[in-house]
Amino acid sequence: MRGEVIDYAAGSGLISGEDGARYTFTDEQVARREGLAVGSKVDFVPEGGIATQIYPLAAAGRSFESTNEDLSLWEYFRKCMRLYANGEGRARRKEYWSFVLFSALLSTAAAIVLMIPLTMLAVALESTGDGAMGTMSPVHWLIILSVLAIIIVFMIPSYAVLARRLHDVGMSGWFALISLIPYLGGLFVLVIALIPSQEGANAYGPYPKPRAPYRV
Repeated sequence: MRGEVIDYAAGSGLISGEDGARYTFTDEQVARREGLAVGSKVDFVPEGGIATQIYPLAAAGRSFESTNEDLSLWEYFRKCMRLYANGEGRARRKEYWSFVLFSALLSTAAAIVLMIPLTMLAVALESTGDGAMGTMSPVHWLIILSVLAIIIVFMIPSYAVLARRLHDVGMSGWFALISLIPYLGGLFVLVIALIPSQEGANAYGPYPKPRAPYRV
């Protein structure tokens, strides 16, 4: 039977058959996954309310829509900061790791630049008696606020690019909340960061890199 994919995310989806009925499926029922996306015309075998032996048809030309985007590491980082809190669309592995690399380097550099003079000032005030030992002086509070500011600056775009990375592998961006779970969250993020991009377009946007099938 012929039909059209009307929903596909996180390894499962829904096909509207030419008989007017809707059939659920998971990746286990997909015989050829390349080119399968929302809007794809497919051929499948209905078994009850489940679609099996699913093959995308060549007529679904838009299923391999690509952004043809291939930026440098620094340009991908700038893109993440420009989008900032925008979690829409997809982010390939190169984009995600570019943000991780430069956010770590820049936050460390900013912390060093801020902490050294502020710490020296705090010590100088304590030695002259202007800052009482064992109490929180204005300089101490400034140090704390500076660290918090650095964390906040990079925290928001980090969740946005993680949401886009989840979209890239066909998962909802809400799964980013798993990263808040101690230990398990870090392992989950690492696994997601290493999974290759889902081939072709998916429910969240076109293929986020050049169409040529090289692996990055």
